[in-house]
Amino acid sequence: NCETCHGTISDDVPLMETHATKFKPGRAELREPGFCATCHTMQSPLTGDRIMPLYDEWEGSEAASQGITCQGCHMEPRGSQLRYHGFDSIARNVDIYRDDLVLTDVRLDFPEFTLAIENRVMGHAVPPSGPSRVMVLEISFLDADGAQVHTATETFAKKFELMPVIGLMPHKMTENTQ
Repeated sequence: NCETCHGTISDDVPLMETHATKFKPGRAELREPGFCATCHTMQSPLTGDRIMPLYDEWEGSEAASQGITCQGCHMEPRGSQLRYHGFDSIARNVDIYRDDLVLTDVRLDFPEFTLAIENRVMGHAVPPSGPSRVMVLEISFLDADGAQVHTATETFAKKFELMPVIGLMPHKMTENTQ
């Protein structure tokens, strides 16, 4: 909701007053890429390892060098100049990388099948860094009648070890299949 980025509001202050005095002045801050780091950078309190370096990836990316901000891709204008990040941009949207991931060097030398995946996303890895981000590639092989005869599935992700004491928070990357 709005409070995720803008902060909490007071029950005793009307929403429109809060909007005029708190949210509207802070919109310039929301336009800065560094604002994204508050949610899209995570460091392990035990090891200091970066476990969600999405903002770091952007800082070293072609997009950053060209002045393309996080907001430029993830906060497209909606309606009359209203920009909204929202959480619908990360839902299971199979089209999210439609023109950004390209399959090349596709070869079938039965029974082996190989291909390369080219990431054309200029700002970060695909799937984006973090313990909860995965991408699944599923390829179906059909016979001459169109019936599925075989399916191959590959999962791309960064895998993490959990903190020994808490057991919930990831703290160390153990595998990177990207």
